[in-house]
Amino acid sequence: MADHPEILAARRLLRSQHSAALATLSSRLDGHPFATAVDYLTDHTGRPIFLISTLAEHARNITADPRVSLLIQGNASEAQASPRLTLTGKASRIGDEQHADLQQRYLRYFPETEPYFELDFFFCRIEPGQLRYIGGFGAARWIAPGDFTVSANGWQEAENALMPQHANLIGLDCDGYDLRRNKKIMRVDFTAPVADPSQAVIKNPAP
Repeated sequence: MADHPEILAARRLLRSQHSAALATLSSRLDGHPFATAVDYLTDHTGRPIFLISTLAEHARNITADPRVSLLIQGNASEAQASPRLTLTGKASRIGDEQHADLQQRYLRYFPETEPYFELDFFFCRIEPGQLRYIGGFGAARWIAPGDFTVSANGWQEAENALMPQHANLIGLDCDGYDLRRNKKIMRVDFTAPVADPSQAVIKNPAP
C-alpha cells in the first residue's frame, strides 16, 4: 500500500483527532454556511462518522442539502502553524442494519454518549468529495477521494479479534490503532500503512 506522504499525513491527522467543525448549508438562513462542533470517528476506509440528533440544526440542514465541509485541526499553539484538513463531501444517514455494530464501536471512543442512544440520535457518514490538506506554512495539497480512502476489507474482523487480547484497544485500521489510557484516547501510527490486516501488530497495549 503506497501513499504520497502528504496524503498519508492528512489521513493520519483525520484519524488522530475526534472533534471537528462541521459546516452545513442552512435551511433557515437561505443556504448560508452554518458551522457547529461535532465529535467523530473514522470508519476503516477513512470516512468520518458522527452522531447527530434529529432536532439539531445541522440535521435539518443535511436533510435539505447533504453537502458539508469538515475542518480538522492539529494540536498547536497557533492555528496557522498546525496541520489542518478541510474535507468536503456529502453526509448521509447510516442504515439501521449497521447501527448495532457501529454503536458498539462508537461507545468505545465516546462512552459518555450511551444515554444518547435512548433518544433521537442517529449516525451520519461523510462521503469525501475533495480534500484540502495544509501541513504547515506553504505546504498545501488538494486530494481526490480515491487517493484518500482505503480498502476496509478484513479490518473490522481484525479489530474484533485483537480486542479480546488487548483490553485497552478500542480501534484498529490500516494506518494504526487507538488505545484508551486513563480515560483518554491515544493514537499509535504504524510506520507505514498495512495492507494485510493479519499483519497488524499491536506493540504498546499495556495501560
